Amino acid sequence: MRKVAAVFSVLLVLSLGLAGSFVVMTGTVEADHTSNSPTDVVVVNASGGPGVTNTTIQAGVNHATPGDTVFVESETYEESVVVNKTDITIVTNESVTLNGSTVTGPAFNVTSAEGNVSNVEIGGFSIANYGTGVAVDGVNSTGDATLDMRNISVLNNTFQDISGTAVSVDHDSGEFELVTIADNTIPNASDGVSVSVANSVSTENVTVGNNSMGGEIDGSAVSLSAGGATTLTDLNVVLNNGSASGTGLDVSLQDSASITDINATANEFTSTGGDAISLVTGSSTTGTADISNVEIGGNLLN
Repeated sequence: MRKVAAVFSVLLVLSLGLAGSFVVMTGTVEADHTSNSPTDVVVVNASGGPGVTNTTIQAGVNHATPGDTVFVESETYEESVVVNKTDITIVTNESVTLNGSTVTGPAFNVTSAEGNVSNVEIGGFSIANYGTGVAVDGVNSTGDATLDMRNISVLNNTFQDISGTAVSVDHDSGEFELVTIADNTIPNASDGVSVSVANSVSTENVTVGNNSMGGEIDGSAVSLSAGGATTLTDLNVVLNNGSASGTGLDVSLQDSASITDINATANEFTSTGGDAISLVTGSSTTGTADISNVEIGGNLLN
């Protein structure tokens, strides 16, 4: 693995109060991969070259250790990357495209099926021709709390020609908190951003902010759904542009699920084929499904 001193931009997105404003700050990180410091950088370059051992993003992720940044250099990559590690940042500030036209699976699959996955960031990529762009899959088959997911961020990516959902968060076991999906551009996909929880789980502190989803979103720009006995709390849907989508914001639940503390402000859901904002309680066998503490304000709707 080559010695590298890399300098790149880091995006930090902060949610500021109920107004849902975002502050984007740029900074630099300098790293030498001969050390074992928390700022170590694993470089990926599809063309290889002197000292380059990682020619795929998956190889870079596999070589990374907690605290590392996987920095992807300008190329086109045709792969589905499994991210099952904690404390890892996968970013680029160059022209990097993931092309899924010959690939099965999402561009990035962040999954807790094999262990705890927390503090993961994916940012700066152009993702095209996939069924799903980024999948965040909270699966905990053992009931072990150490396999839970926390602090997952999908920031500043572009999703083009996605036949399914651009960013899909699916959680059906364990605890899941602090999910941020922000500053992404989604010109065409079946659905923009989807957060779905089921069974007896808890998901909290989810932010979907400042994403541009226009033109050719057939389904929902943003959808939040809960089923079973789950709870989905502390949701911020702010500053999104979902114009010309099928539905702007779709919130639905069934069974004995609960969705509480929703802040949907300063979004632009215009020229939608369906509802600009839809809040629906579906079938409930126990009669205890509940949506509560909803703030909707300052949105441009028509």
